[in-house]
Amino acid sequence: YDFEVAGVALNGASNVVMKNLQIGPSLKRTFRSELAQAIFLDHMVNTLMESFGPTDRMQRRLNVTLRGEVQTAESTFQALRTSLKQYVEHGTGPMVEVAGSGNDLPDGSAIYGILLHRSGVAINKMGFCADDSKIAASRVSDIKLENIAIRDLSVKVDQVSHMVFDGKAVSGPCGDVFQPTKAWHAGDCFKYVGNVFTDAQLVMGRLCVNLGRRLSDPQFVFYCGGTNVPNKVRAWASGEWSCAA
Repeated sequence: YDFEVAGVALNGASNVVMKNLQIGPSLKRTFRSELAQAIFLDHMVNTLMESFGPTDRMQRRLNVTLRGEVQTAESTFQALRTSLKQYVEHGTGPMVEVAGSGNDLPDGSAIYGILLHRSGVAINKMGFCADDSKIAASRVSDIKLENIAIRDLSVKVDQVSHMVFDGKAVSGPCGDVFQPTKAWHAGDCFKYVGNVFTDAQLVMGRLCVNLGRRLSDPQFVFYCGGTNVPNKVRAWASGEWSCAA
């Protein structure tokens, strides 16, 4: 019980016997997925980058504009850390808007009582045809399920809207998709209002543009990962665009 994704999950398993199982209820109160993404981003920018001279210096020197106000990359990232600390210690502050109160249902795309899957992670394609797959791919085999009760599974799927430019999603370093609907004010010309997490995502994008000219390829991949924040997105967030006639 109290699981978020699956009561039992086996990848590439064989000769499995499951009997007399009671699975459920699943976890009913947890935090939004953005909390994990914010923690990862904080660790990257405020711990790993801070300990490496070239990235640390760039953070302190780089000025960015958000909502018409100029700030350093370093101050943006410190705001993320400060808000995370306040949230963890007191459950208050700007991170509540991002991560929730801890009383939300899991927001993943699916929940399983039992998940039996071929070898590899259980995402994207959930099965495969033996005719067009690699012969070496390990499939689940010799499975026996008997007298299993699965009950009270709950999930609140979060349908994420995201931006795509030139075929690539706007995102941070760990695949944390930038969600414009949570960052704009729809009633005011869809201008960027943001929060401590989306601010950090956008500034990370600007920082990685500069670092791309200063780091080796392996270093860039390590620090910036899949970061992709095109100039048009940064220009919108800066307040540069207007709906005024």
